[in-house]
Amino acid sequence: MMRWILCCFVLLGGLGGRSLGWAATPLSQLIRFVDEEPDKAFPLLRKELERSELSASLRAQYLQLLALAYYNKVQKGLAKDAFRQALKSDPDVPLRGEMSPLMRRQFLLWRKEFLLHHPVRRRPPPPSRSPDIVPSIVLLSIGAAAFVGAAILGAVALSEQDAAEKAYHKLPAAALHFRNADGLALGANLAYATGGALLVASTIWLIVELTKSPPPRSSEHPPHATKERILW
Repeated sequence: MMRWILCCFVLLGGLGGRSLGWAATPLSQLIRFVDEEPDKAFPLLRKELERSELSASLRAQYLQLLALAYYNKVQKGLAKDAFRQALKSDPDVPLRGEMSPLMRRQFLLWRKEFLLHHPVRRRPPPPSRSPDIVPSIVLLSIGAAAFVGAAILGAVALSEQDAAEKAYHKLPAAALHFRNADGLALGANLAYATGGALLVASTIWLIVELTKSPPPRSSEHPPHATKERILW
């Protein structure tokens, strides 16, 4: 029984060690190796590039670091090939790692050469639309109508109250006028509140629509007439 338990522990330990051995190396650690110890960076980067689940952007970053490691080892041909592969995965791959101005200029030149022969047509930006002010105008009109209705109800309520005061000695008629005045006053107050809320909401909506700026248009990497690669 003890031997069986020991075998289970050994098996679990081996699986755990294997899973830890397959853990991805942090990108920051890879950048440090590329900057300080390029020889250690090569096997780590190649191991990461063998992973099939890498996204295009992450693969491009690993390839860019591989190109930088080659460049640090004064192997410009291999550096250029690795950087071209990075650009094929993601033309906008950021330049990571420590670079002198001369090195950065060289990588930017390689990017320019690549895009010259492999133009990129990006997804067109959404068409700019004119402000949609119709709903806010409708709400504004309803709010104004509510205010007008509130004013009319208030005026009628005042007239009913005057009529009730004049018919004070005629109890049934006075009570009827007072009830009408109270109902009309309540309706006027509700209309004022509704109209005010609608006016505020519609005004804010209208201001937002009128000040909304159209989406920016990107003019980088214009499409080529004969050869282009579409990035979706």
